[in-house]
Amino acid sequence: MSYEDDKLCWKDAARRILILQESSSDGPFNSNLNVILDELNSLDYATSVVDNEESALQVLCKCCTLIQSGGNDDFLSTKFCQLIVNLLAKQKVGLNQETLNHLASFLINCIKICKKWTVLNILRALGSTLYENGSLCEQFGDRLLGKGGVLVDLCRDKSQETDVLCSTIQCVANICMRSSNGLHLDDKFIAQAFNLLLDLLQTSNPNSCKTEIEHFRVINAVLRALLNVLVLGCSSQSYDLGPLLAALKNYMFCGLPGYKPVYAEKRNQQPEDQPGIEPDDLSSVHLDTIPQKDRTYSALSKKKKRRSNNKKSKQTASPVAPKQTSVGSLSTEVPTQTFAAMNLHYSLSKEAGHQEDQCISLRPRNMQRHTTHYSRSNNFTQKKDSAAMNMNTLDRSGAESSGYHSASSLSNASSDSEYSDSEAGQTARLRSITLKVRLNVLLCLQAVIKSTDKKVLFGYWSSFIPDNTMSASWSLFTIILKDPTPKGRAAGVTVLMDLLDGSRQFLVAAEEREQHSSSPSSRPYTSFSAKLSGIVHELHRCLLQALVAETSATTKAQILKCLSLLVLNSPYNRLKEGLVTKVVRQLRPLLFLKDPNLQTAVLSCLRMVVCVHTPLQEVVEIMRPTSEEISTGNRTVSGNNSSSAHDISSVYVKPDLQVPLESPWLINWCVNTINRRENSLVVRLEALQFMGSFVKSYVFLLSSSVVECLRSLACSCLKDVDVPFTLSAMKFLEEIARAVYADFSSHADRSAVSKEQILQFWLKLMDGPLITVIQEGSSVCAPSCSAAVDCLSNIGAVIFNEFPVHKRILCITLLLGLSNDEDKNVKASSVRALGVFVLYPCLRDDVLFVADTANAMLTAMADPKIMIRMKAAWSLANLSDSLVTNMSCGDTSFMEDFSDMLLLKLLNTSITAADDNEKVKSNAVRALGNFLRYIRMSSLDKPGFVEAVEKAVQALVRNVGSGLMKVRWNACYAIGNVFRNAFLPIGTAPWTAEIFTGLENVIRDCKNFKVRINAVLPLSIPPERRYYGGVTLYCRIFATLIDALKGTEKVTEFSEFKYRDHLRQQLCNSLCHMTQMMTEEDASSLGSTLEDSHDALKDYIADYVRHLYTQESSIEDQKDGNTATEKLTAVQGAHRRVHGELEASTPAVKILQDVFGEWTKATETKDEARTTEEVKSE
Repeated sequence: MSYEDDKLCWKDAARRILILQESSSDGPFNSNLNVILDELNSLDYATSVVDNEESALQVLCKCCTLIQSGGNDDFLSTKFCQLIVNLLAKQKVGLNQETLNHLASFLINCIKICKKWTVLNILRALGSTLYENGSLCEQFGDRLLGKGGVLVDLCRDKSQETDVLCSTIQCVANICMRSSNGLHLDDKFIAQAFNLLLDLLQTSNPNSCKTEIEHFRVINAVLRALLNVLVLGCSSQSYDLGPLLAALKNYMFCGLPGYKPVYAEKRNQQPEDQPGIEPDDLSSVHLDTIPQKDRTYSALSKKKKRRSNNKKSKQTASPVAPKQTSVGSLSTEVPTQTFAAMNLHYSLSKEAGHQEDQCISLRPRNMQRHTTHYSRSNNFTQKKDSAAMNMNTLDRSGAESSGYHSASSLSNASSDSEYSDSEAGQTARLRSITLKVRLNVLLCLQAVIKSTDKKVLFGYWSSFIPDNTMSASWSLFTIILKDPTPKGRAAGVTVLMDLLDGSRQFLVAAEEREQHSSSPSSRPYTSFSAKLSGIVHELHRCLLQALVAETSATTKAQILKCLSLLVLNSPYNRLKEGLVTKVVRQLRPLLFLKDPNLQTAVLSCLRMVVCVHTPLQEVVEIMRPTSEEISTGNRTVSGNNSSSAHDISSVYVKPDLQVPLESPWLINWCVNTINRRENSLVVRLEALQFMGSFVKSYVFLLSSSVVECLRSLACSCLKDVDVPFTLSAMKFLEEIARAVYADFSSHADRSAVSKEQILQFWLKLMDGPLITVIQEGSSVCAPSCSAAVDCLSNIGAVIFNEFPVHKRILCITLLLGLSNDEDKNVKASSVRALGVFVLYPCLRDDVLFVADTANAMLTAMADPKIMIRMKAAWSLANLSDSLVTNMSCGDTSFMEDFSDMLLLKLLNTSITAADDNEKVKSNAVRALGNFLRYIRMSSLDKPGFVEAVEKAVQALVRNVGSGLMKVRWNACYAIGNVFRNAFLPIGTAPWTAEIFTGLENVIRDCKNFKVRINAVLPLSIPPERRYYGGVTLYCRIFATLIDALKGTEKVTEFSEFKYRDHLRQQLCNSLCHMTQMMTEEDASSLGSTLEDSHDALKDYIADYVRHLYTQESSIEDQKDGNTATEKLTAVQGAHRRVHGELEASTPAVKILQDVFGEWTKATETKDEARTTEEVKSE
């Protein structure tokens, strides 16, 4: 029948069903319905048959009504279930709420009343109905998953057939799937499904199934269903992780030689009674990590059995297998078999039990193929490595296998037809299904890791990662090192990567104070930091060993990525030297592999080495041109894609670019690799990125000749035709310029590159392709032009000052011109570069340049693109800094020449930007504070300034009270700048109270201590009493500071604890500052406040003075710009005020005299003695 005929048949049969009416005689009615259903099911649903989904939904609803009214004929129900699968699974007809209600109600009733032989077909139809429709099934949740629900009862039935049980589990999986619109079943039912699946996973055993293969089919179905639950992120947050992780670990090594899962007997356990793993003590499952000689599976043929017997006789020639075998430069000791004394017990097979002392020695897999009875060639035919490695595809295939695609063939889920019924066929089927179990366990574990808080999950690390070489527990490394398939090993590596991702915050506690020992028995007590150190060492050892043993190129690349994550998160600065050396020694030969993907992964890992905890002395030693640490290891790399590792000196170098002999060996290799245009583009790109990271962290290792070589290399790369490559080269050039200048600025006396050499570096760039790229603008290549402008912004003030005048003019002209470019990236980069240049001393006092830059900023701030406004706001804030710097330097000529009207425009633009996007606000408020500080009295007399000042203050107050924390503390800092302008009417203006009220609210209520510190800081700036307004306002501010001081005892957030002392110090400093200017009227009004806080205030001030005198100021203390001496001066000023200038007639003054008493007197005496000593020394 043709494609069009099927469509016509469908339309005709659908029409006949829709007009079919129930008759008084069941015989003809059932016969007609039976004929129509047969016609519908006979169509080829592999092609598009249904044009109108609405008609299909009507047919489904009509059939529900007709078959129910027809007496629930089992044959009709079965045929209707087949039609449901055809329409929903094959034709992908989407269900609406009404149709789903009809189908779900019909199918649930059928399961309850139909004969047993029909249940399997009904469950398949139910699975297709529930697939991704969980959010529409709320009203059926209890009937399906509640107590006495049909799915629950079918799962609990021990006598249930395997196919029926798997189909039931499939229904549970499908109802838990997230729909295409992101909705899912209510969490209450998700929790019930989770408990059901976890109970099945814990209690299912081969005794309830006919064969072990059927048992693992059930486990595989449970794991796929559990994965659907876990990806919703609900279960791990609502339940104890122990039982879940224990159940997963029980099947994680399923099918590996020497391992047999433990099967519990008790069903229907409560969550608190379930066997589980406890956090922080998870390494108690002690089993042999090395698979046994006597494999679980028998030989596939007599010929292979004879061959294996011959090999076994050779292997057992010596009575005991070697305990330790080296692999390259690594070694592994074979642990003895032990059992765990914990809730979850593991057991070994009898055959494995008799082979305690005959463990297979660990060696590269290409050697194991010839020495192991259970060889990979007998297990599976290896697929393409790319398919084996693609975990996303694996994840997706797992999801699809949980859906309606497999509903019609669930009984044949393992592709049983591919295997014969012989012993060899059954063995192959068992291997196949156990592999699927292992993969699905790892996927579930991956979902748990992603949905669980890393802090909680870290307590369970030792259950999956050993902490010392002698550990005999089955771990993730058992999978990574010993799984017979590349797909299984890659899955284990992926799970380990998820564990390592973001683990730096926990591994940072690792520390080695003594010589690292691999044996825990050698130490009577193992500290937490030492245990973490052991985990880090074992991670390095096992990953490097896996790197040597791995034969699959894609899995090896995955191991390299995992190693990169480990390097990035390891606290090498707290560990003894040697780990990084081992990593680099193992990676260096891999640089000479022919596979570009592996070379890229190796370079990426080495890039992590030079990025982490810089600078590390160990890395400095490793990277030297003649580093013995990394040249004495095994230089031979196994595999088809490898070549011998030659010395760097033998690598071909192009005659036009000679690499200096003193360059680090890896820089040498990268230069030669980039210079060979026949090399893979991805390798050359990664080499450029590596050199950029190296220069950023270890520029001090580069001599001037090496820097010049790198400059020449980057300039030659700019001529490449590949745009991504030239863009990377430009960014590399920018990194060289930035790092060289930063090193010179920090260590001018011992920098490897002098000022003259840096100047020549830039002059050559200006005469080379850099300026050409900028002059071409966005018309040729906008990304390259933008990167070139970014590079130009790294010249540095010292070097730019040495430029010839025509070069300066060229730079300025180019940047001002590109600030109006049509490309947003070029425009943003140019605006940012102008913001850098405006801070250069040789340009900031140039009125014309500053005015041109200001106009460019005004234009950019009006741009509709948020990225441009962000850069413009940052540059505008820098321009305001330059104005304040000129004012502070007393440059009156600049101030007279700079236009007041332009200043007013800048002020109004900043006011508008203060209400813009949060990323614009943070710099807009900074600019507002500077402009308000810069305004002169002559400017205030001009029209528009008074109103603008009031609006600016109100904008600052708004941003102090709300927004991102960075915006709020910048606004507080800006208010401090306002208080530094004596020409503003602070204290008498109407907005005075608004400023102080805004600061008080933050000091009193803000939970972020850094913001509170910045809010307290402006209160210590006003130089005169008039700034604080009247007596009422002054006393209110003083009382707020005292209350805030007492409130520091209540720290609700642990992260804020480290800022508490600094907040106290700043509060005390502001109180001392205000006390210096206190009047008698102020003191009288503060009487009750001081009486209530007398003792507490006295203790805080005493601690503060002690802190200042001993000069125990933290780094944060220096951010307010006041030295300890200046703060002591404020304390002494307060002492003089209350003891010598205020009348002691009021109780408040007496209290203050007591507060500023003995400590301040002692301080003054010691200061006088110090001054006397200084005079004598002169």
